[in-house]
Amino acid sequence: MKDKAATCTVLLLLTLFGWVYAISIRVTTAGGIQNSTIGPAYFPMILAVLLTVLCALSFLQTVRKKESAKLEFPFFRYILITLATIVLFLLCWHFIGLFYVLSFLFLMALFLIYRRKFNTKQIVFNAGLSGLIVLIIYLVFEVSMSIPL
Repeated sequence: MKDKAATCTVLLLLTLFGWVYAISIRVTTAGGIQNSTIGPAYFPMILAVLLTVLCALSFLQTVRKKESAKLEFPFFRYILITLATIVLFLLCWHFIGLFYVLSFLFLMALFLIYRRKFNTKQIVFNAGLSGLIVLIIYLVFEVSMSIPL
């Protein structure tokens, strides 16, 4: 894939995301909020409009660019595996719950995927690091902010 085509595709997807985001903000905050006042949707709407404008400017710059190099993804397999792991994590979280257990397993899986050579010592280290990250998430959200995950 040429880098011009890839850039244009990503910019169009970002613009589409900005529009969907803006529409969802308008729908969720439409009840009881007057358009003349600054409400909870004001700043996110500014961000959505800014995203759209900057994507349009970048799209024009990309189209005007003369040369287009071939874009290579040397680690495309890792990208696909990571995306599949994220989707699996989100589906399991939605249907099973148990966020902290799934987060630990998710982090362990990512550490094992990206580590080409691993031994018992490395697995123990990865388990400890995954546990520490999950503990920090627990302390920040459950304990500090009282937000159950």
